[in-house]
Amino acid sequence: MIHQLGMLLLEVTRWVASTVWASAKYFDTSYLVAAFIVFWWYRRQPRRKTSSSFAGLHDSTGTVLSILSDDLSYDSSLSDASEVNQPLNDPLWDVKVPSATPQERQRFYIGTKGDLRSAIHNLQQYLEWKTKHKTLEWEIRSSVTLTGNQDIDDWRIAVAVAAKSCGETVDVVQVPQMGTTHTMKNGEPMRDQEGNRIIHIIPGRMDDRLISLRTYALASALYMDRKMDPNSLECMTVLIDVRGGLGWRNPNGAQLLPFIQSTSSLLLSLFPERLAKCYVYPMPPSFEWVWKLVHRCLDPMTAEKIGVLTGPATIHSPPPIEAMEAYLDAEVIERLEAYRVSFFVNKK
Repeated sequence: MIHQLGMLLLEVTRWVASTVWASAKYFDTSYLVAAFIVFWWYRRQPRRKTSSSFAGLHDSTGTVLSILSDDLSYDSSLSDASEVNQPLNDPLWDVKVPSATPQERQRFYIGTKGDLRSAIHNLQQYLEWKTKHKTLEWEIRSSVTLTGNQDIDDWRIAVAVAAKSCGETVDVVQVPQMGTTHTMKNGEPMRDQEGNRIIHIIPGRMDDRLISLRTYALASALYMDRKMDPNSLECMTVLIDVRGGLGWRNPNGAQLLPFIQSTSSLLLSLFPERLAKCYVYPMPPSFEWVWKLVHRCLDPMTAEKIGVLTGPATIHSPPPIEAMEAYLDAEVIERLEAYRVSFFVNKK
């Protein structure tokens, strides 16, 4: 029954994308976020078969843009170290993925609900993905204009590698950075109140006239991979600001759908057990009924990690400060908004 409901919700969101979003004049990601959550949740549901398989998601050029796993689902009972350590000592790890760190092995094992062979298979696919794109980075790195700012340079390298992988030509300096990890005034990484590092995503900055949105998805995954320490079990908090900006491309929901689908597939397959929390803001009050519908269908572990903060969502609307203060310090909220506004082309 749940499987059928997931299929129904996915089809409904596709219908919304093809009818409502296609006619949207202004940037509005309310229903888009619903589609992202449903698609991500549906991909996590366990299938009848027990083996894991990966399939390439291709664009018209045949470029592999994401890796999909059929059996990635979280089991909180595996969080106990005593239950995890024994399978992690299995010699099969050293045979199949000798270069993987203990932390990578643990994350993929938990992410596959304790299926040892599926975990090893998925980890193999990830390491092959990483090696492939690291090779491309060596080929193009000398041609990338770097700034000395680590975060900006990480983004530019990620874009250059993604474009090379997808067969596109681009001036990375011109591609707006739609995701970033901030630092505070003291130079320390920006964190939420639970101590998790923050990744701040602003979809309105993406410009599909420069690179395709599917290439943006691959660049986002490569950027996040550069931010993750393979020797750590660190989880990140993702903040998605759905407001548009002055002078930005501000793609509408229909235009963003390929990005959402590709990104959700990539993040699910490549980064199991990396998400601490995800907050989407500000969502218009009219979205609340959609969120309630979707929220009922999510498994408890997923529902606990996703928060929707409501409020006006126009370009000039302030962030939902009162709701955000439950999770973020006032200085963090202030810096997030200052960063967003700093990219307005016309600040009048």
